[in-house]
Amino acid sequence: LSAGQHRAAWKPHDGPIHYKRPGWSGADATSHASLYLQSATRGETKPALVMHPPWTPIGSVFCDYLVRLPSITPLRLSFATAIRDSTPQEPVSDGVLFRVWASPNSSTDEPRLLFERFTDTKRWAPGEADLSAYAGQTILLRFESHPGPADNTFCDASYWGDPVIYGGPPAPRG
Repeated sequence: LSAGQHRAAWKPHDGPIHYKRPGWSGADATSHASLYLQSATRGETKPALVMHPPWTPIGSVFCDYLVRLPSITPLRLSFATAIRDSTPQEPVSDGVLFRVWASPNSSTDEPRLLFERFTDTKRWAPGEADLSAYAGQTILLRFESHPGPADNTFCDASYWGDPVIYGGPPAPRG
């Protein structure tokens, strides 16, 4: 997934989604949601989507990619997740809810949830989503960072490390 080929958005829990221009990164002046594409070190260094959910009002931040998938199966999205460290002067994050969604680009169907993890780990934790059902299609692939069940956004900068799509059977080990 390439830098600059994304579209950022944020959505309050009880409101409409607000899209940013394609390729946008930064912090939204209204909601304080943010999205940056940069390297992040969470044990090891990886290219990452660095996202913080909005807190005025509280809700989710999204990073969308329009992806043409190959006609091969199995098809997997591989990535890692983590959150930022807190300083001694800050409250500690209670964690971030990481979600991956997919929907066919030509469909009016609701997006399908492919991955969900609530975590407060500050080191990379591997994750994977199965994209095989969408082989040969163009899909909207959405990464979501949400503040979690308590809606606590303190120190909720979240990292999606090295998201890559892989196709075909796994390579033999040995």
